[in-house]
Amino acid sequence: MENIIEKNKVYNIPNNKVIEKLIRNFLNNKKVNTLSVVHNDDFIQSYVYRNIETCTDRNLKIVSVNEISDLENTIRDSLMLSIVKKKYFYEGEVTEMKEVNEFIVITLMTKKESKVVQLPKYLKNLLDGIRVGDIIYIEPSIGIVKRIGRSEKYINEYDLEAKRYISNKKGQVFNSKDTDYTLSLYDLDFYFNRNDFNITSYTREFTNEFVENNNFIIGYTLIIIKDAHLLDECGLNIIKEYSETYESFKFILIGYMSELLFRNGMCVKLNEEMSNIDKLKILSNKANDDDFVNPIKEILNDNNLKTISTMMNISDSASEFIENLKLIK
Repeated sequence: MENIIEKNKVYNIPNNKVIEKLIRNFLNNKKVNTLSVVHNDDFIQSYVYRNIETCTDRNLKIVSVNEISDLENTIRDSLMLSIVKKKYFYEGEVTEMKEVNEFIVITLMTKKESKVVQLPKYLKNLLDGIRVGDIIYIEPSIGIVKRIGRSEKYINEYDLEAKRYISNKKGQVFNSKDTDYTLSLYDLDFYFNRNDFNITSYTREFTNEFVENNNFIIGYTLIIIKDAHLLDECGLNIIKEYSETYESFKFILIGYMSELLFRNGMCVKLNEEMSNIDKLKILSNKANDDDFVNPIKEILNDNNLKTISTMMNISDSASEFIENLKLIK
């Protein structure tokens, strides 16, 4: 990379204008998972946030300092998992429904066949309001029973509860199809922890093992941690663990001052000072530099310099900045 000096994996940038190129390369480099941005200039941080979505199509999560206490859950909630599973379901008209021992036995019929379905009694409340003649959908593995409508052969009956009459299906009662499921690592934690928010390390380990043993597709996630210099050793270890365990994670740490790097990580040292003209050039992006900067030079002075800096921080584009600037002329 031009104008970047490499020394022991620590990157020094003589010219801060290369930051966008650096971030793009970081996001596209699968071998580098953590980026420490050593600079506390609000403009630089704002610039990083504004441009990050144009650099990547990854799932983006920005974590502020007040969320660091719940860092691990935030990280796990950011990692999306996808899997294709067979969904098995029954669909047809109810011709009989009765209780037998510990089961509720339902006979479903289509135009082609009739089949018996057994549901455990603890799902009995799902059958409230369902009666003979209704066409229903049952997915036993996850406890779903849904009334689709009432068989059209009952259309001549005076029935205020029917609401919708439909034709019975022609195919089989029992069917299966491939279904895409997408959920986060934290969703699985919550499920395996019996819907208890106080998730334990044991549950996380169980979830991790479950993911390893199934054919999940792990999505890409980018996490930006603001005020990362406030991270304690525990927080740094959490980031280290997830950046090294999952290749799909990328972390950008804003304000992390230590040169102690993670494995597969790098540190960016920005110039401590950046002139307002340089900031304006960055903000102008593809605008003609001279046309953009020269009018600004004419009104720069000690009295309005702070106001101009504020306008830069709240502007998302060159045109928006020029409009904001007109307010202080």
